[in-house]
Amino acid sequence: MGNESQELPRRCLGNCLNGWKSYYQVEPVIEGSFDYYKITFPVVQKTVEKTVEKILQAIRENPKISIRELQIVTGLTRRGVEWNLRKLKNEGMIKRVGPAKGGHWGVIKEE
Repeated sequence: MGNESQELPRRCLGNCLNGWKSYYQVEPVIEGSFDYYKITFPVVQKTVEKTVEKILQAIRENPKISIRELQIVTGLTRRGVEWNLRKLKNEGMIKRVGPAKGGHWGVIKEE
């Protein structure tokens, strides 16, 4: 498919397509012509299980790890890290010991 037929969807959906490519390092595939377009977002290897394992390993290595440090380890946003921590706490896999500042994380149950 030529660049000309990809120009319209890229102009209209530029932020979405660029965000996908930037985050997942995979180019969305655009097919179609003047009257229709099909955009395929390739499946990526980033899974919840891998993210959970990264978080658990980081907590094992440094129980006082901060959310900011977990963002760096996982590549997630602050909200993404907080969502995963909440999920792990609700599943009884981790717990917070002490206050938000000065406390630490503990791994209760291994996967």
